[in-house]
Amino acid sequence: MSPPQFDDGLDRSDERPDPLVGLIDGPTEPYRTARDPVTEALAGSTDLYGISEWDERTLSDRLSVRLYELLLRRPRLTVSVLGAALLATWSLPIILSTLSTPTTTVYTLLSIGIVLPVAVVTMLCCGGLDHPIRLYLVTFCLSGFLGGAAAFVNSSFESLLLAVPLVGMLLFYLCVVGPIEEAVKLLSVRLVAYRDSSFDRVIDGVVFGAVAGVGFATIENAAYVLLYVSQFGFDIVLSRLAAAPGHVIWSALAGYYLGLARFNPAQAGPIMLKGLLFAAAAHGLYNVAVTLLADSSLVSFGFVFGYQLVLFAVLVRMIRRYRIAAQHAALVEPPVDAKPEPTVVRTLAQIQALYDVGLLTAEEFELKRRELLERL
Repeated sequence: MSPPQFDDGLDRSDERPDPLVGLIDGPTEPYRTARDPVTEALAGSTDLYGISEWDERTLSDRLSVRLYELLLRRPRLTVSVLGAALLATWSLPIILSTLSTPTTTVYTLLSIGIVLPVAVVTMLCCGGLDHPIRLYLVTFCLSGFLGGAAAFVNSSFESLLLAVPLVGMLLFYLCVVGPIEEAVKLLSVRLVAYRDSSFDRVIDGVVFGAVAGVGFATIENAAYVLLYVSQFGFDIVLSRLAAAPGHVIWSALAGYYLGLARFNPAQAGPIMLKGLLFAAAAHGLYNVAVTLLADSSLVSFGFVFGYQLVLFAVLVRMIRRYRIAAQHAALVEPPVDAKPEPTVVRTLAQIQALYDVGLLTAEEFELKRRELLERL
C-alpha cells in the first residue's frame, strides 16, 4: 500500500533530483510529499523550524546546502579537490624525494622499463594513439595522484588483516588491495577521458586503462624504491620490473568494460562493476600467489611471467574480437536515407550532455534516446 499523499503548497517545478533519494526508501514522490504528523497538525500556526521542518535560515544552513551540492552534484570537482589533497600529502613528497638523488631517480625509471612497452603494444593493438595528448597526460597524472588514496586505505587495513594467518592475507589482497587500486585507476579514466568526444570506441577504454596503469605503476614503484633501496639495492628494481606490468594489463581489462559501459548507458553501472571485479580478482590473486611463492624466487618468476602472459592474451583476444567486428561494420553501407535529421542530432547531443552531468538517470537517458531514434 502506498503512503498517503499530501500537498504542502510548495512549487517544486525547478527542483533538481536528489541523487540520494530512492536509494533506501524507494520511489522519490512519496518521499518528497509525505509530512510528519506534527507538521500536519501545526503547520501555519507554529514555527516548526528544526522541530519537524527545515529550510535555509542560518549561516550553517546555507553552508550545509552549498557543501552538499558541491560534494554530490559536482563529483568531478570533489574528486579533483581530493586529488589535489593527495598530491600535496602523499604523491608530491614521493616525487620530490625520488628526484632528490640520482640513484632513486634512475632506479625508478628502470623499474618501469617494461611497463611502457607493454602499454605501447596494448595501444597499438587498439589501432594506435589518436586521442589528444592532454587526455593521456591527465589520465596518467590522475592515476598517480589518486594512488595516494589507495595507499592510505591499504595501510589502514594492512597491519590488522595480515596479523591473521592466511585468511587475513587473502582478505587483504582480494578485498582491499585489488578492488581499491583497480577502482582508483578506473576512476582516473572515468573522470576526464571517458567524457571526451574523442572517446568514441569501446576499445578506447583499453587505451586509457593502459595509460592509467602506467601512472599508477610509476608512483607505486617510486614509493617502493624509496622505502627499500637501502635494504635491497638493485634487487628492488628487478622485483618491480616483474610486478609493474600487471597494473597496465589489469586496468586495460577493466578499461574495456568501461568502454562497453560508455556505449550501453542503460546498463553502465553493472558493466563497470563487472570490469572492476574482473581486474580486482586478477590483481588480488596475483598478490596472493606471489606472497605464497616468495620463498622460491625461480618459481615466483615463472609464475609472474606466465600469469601476466595469459592475462595479456585474454586482453588481446578481446581487442581482436572488437576490431574484427569493426572491419565488418566498415563494409556495411548505410541506406541512402539513413542520415539523421539535424534536429535529432542536436537533441541527442543535449540529452547526452544532461546524462554526463548527472541530470538524467541511465534509464531516462536510454528512454529518451530510443524515442529520438524512432523518429528517424
